[in-house]
Amino acid sequence: MKRSNNKIILTGGHAGTTALSVIEEIKNKKLNWEIHWIGPKNAMEGKRSLSLEFKYFSKLNVKFHSIIFGKLQRKFSVWTVLSLFKIPVGFVQALYFLIKIKPFIVFSFGGFASFPVVILSKLFKIPVLIHEQTVVAGRANILSAKFADKILLSRAVSEPYFPKDKCIVVGNPILAQYFKDNMNLQKSDRKTLFIVGGSRGSQQINKLIKQILEKLLDKYNIIHITGELDYNEFNKIKSNLSIGRSKYYSLFSSVDPYKMLTIYNQVDLVICRAGANTVSELIALGKPTIFIPIPFSYLNEQKENAQYASKYIPTVILNQDNLSSKKVLDGIEYLVNSNQPVKKNNYLDKEASKKIVILLNKYFK
Repeated sequence: MKRSNNKIILTGGHAGTTALSVIEEIKNKKLNWEIHWIGPKNAMEGKRSLSLEFKYFSKLNVKFHSIIFGKLQRKFSVWTVLSLFKIPVGFVQALYFLIKIKPFIVFSFGGFASFPVVILSKLFKIPVLIHEQTVVAGRANILSAKFADKILLSRAVSEPYFPKDKCIVVGNPILAQYFKDNMNLQKSDRKTLFIVGGSRGSQQINKLIKQILEKLLDKYNIIHITGELDYNEFNKIKSNLSIGRSKYYSLFSSVDPYKMLTIYNQVDLVICRAGANTVSELIALGKPTIFIPIPFSYLNEQKENAQYASKYIPTVILNQDNLSSKKVLDGIEYLVNSNQPVKKNNYLDKEASKKIVILLNKYFK
């Protein structure tokens, strides 16, 4: 295939702010690259909530190409069967987009939506770089590794999962604004809690917070990102709260990634999942955090991410399988009154997007 001289394909299942950071750096360097994104339109299979990439990439003049993808699932359900049927469809779509775009390089952030793009790129002799965000390794990235020219790692501890001769440790790219001199904007006498389940929200965390919401509002300000699926329910709950409680409760279905820092700068404590990008942001900002890792993540990656964070910021890690409202309340009380020091670790992630763009640029002709 004759490759274009300035088109790049970025791809992934749920890259979010990692991809945004790389796109930001490409634009900062004023590289004359036409950026294309291949990924899912919906955040979760079987749900109608839109992916972060679909909602925001077009604002950055990134051409979005939606792909249907299948994935291997640990539990058998109706979605398991449907997922298997989607796999060949994803390959056909990936083939179409590659022939149409003819990129000079493909850069994958992992996730099963990227897998057909990676395999077919290799067949067409298009250079492929992949990035691993976690402290272990994603299943799709492990499968993609044999087709990649280079494997860029966020953490050196991921190296045993990949061919060593292909690995380069670059850090986990997050938006540059997280490394500026951020000031805590909190002016209230009350401590502020930030509850967020990642870009898609977490129904498990939301279910628990619903049980203790009024008790929390008697003592704390709360900023809550519910995700699209639970927003209407919590908006109704807010409308039924007393005025004395409702005024302390700020509710969002989602937040523009570039506005997240404004929220972080208002809060004293975060309750969240332990996705790699969230962990990197919290370490950069030094925020005390209660992590509730997804228990079924591959290689227990979210728990590993949370434990990595505990080296740098005050943390409480709770197991979802035996989670209770008491454990969350105790965790909040512990961190609010904790004097644990923050050990900032900005040096690796701060330069990650720059290192990645330098490597991508080596393939530009």
